[in-house]
Amino acid sequence: MSTASQTPLRLALIGATGFVGRQVLDEALGRGHAVTAIVRHPDRLPEHELLTPREADVQDLRQVAEAVRGHDAVLSCFHPGGHDGGADPTLYRDVVEGTRSIIEGVKAAGLSRIVYVGGCGSLYVRPGVMLVDDLAVLGANMKQGRPEGTYPAPAAGKPSFDIPLAARMGFYLFEREDRLEWTFISPSRFLGEFGDATGDIRYGDDRLLLEPDGSPARLEVADLAVAMVDEVEEPRHIRCHYTVASSFPASA
Repeated sequence: MSTASQTPLRLALIGATGFVGRQVLDEALGRGHAVTAIVRHPDRLPEHELLTPREADVQDLRQVAEAVRGHDAVLSCFHPGGHDGGADPTLYRDVVEGTRSIIEGVKAAGLSRIVYVGGCGSLYVRPGVMLVDDLAVLGANMKQGRPEGTYPAPAAGKPSFDIPLAARMGFYLFEREDRLEWTFISPSRFLGEFGDATGDIRYGDDRLLLEPDGSPARLEVADLAVAMVDEVEEPRHIRCHYTVASSFPASA
């Protein structure tokens, strides 16, 4: 965990009970920031003197606007579900429309700063080709060769590409925004709780980060949380899409 910020912020955190959101919540509170946790199930939140639970539906931009109004910045770990990669006929729509609602809600509240964690599908694997455009590679990664500790575990049967496709569309929604001071962070291809990360974060641009052997980089979820809170404290990537990965001990 990084050291506390000199100036505590009032942060609105969307998706505070999710896999990534829980880590971001702990990181922000640990640095002394006042956090309003915007969730569907406030009863799943811990008690903390700096934490204010707020129930809201991110698909409703008016609820988003009311929940984030008065804060210094918004951190979004929005994810509507479907972590297991299984079929869900509404998942693509929910991701895209939820992202659109968050963008419009933040603007309606009169805020400008938002740090949004998206997917790795919008990272480039070669000039002009994003990972989500190379479904053969993406599908193989979803079904095999995933490092132990990776979240989520692949589902049985044919994988669904709804999440990476929708996350890429979410990036396009941010890319055309000129009223917001947005930052879009794409995790590495493999995000999880691996347990042996060094705590050193590797920063990239909008290209998929690789290990020295050419395999996709891994990202410890706690390191993603650090990167997000670092960015909201000291903005370095305004209107920018970038990625991060974790450093791990070299194999013997």
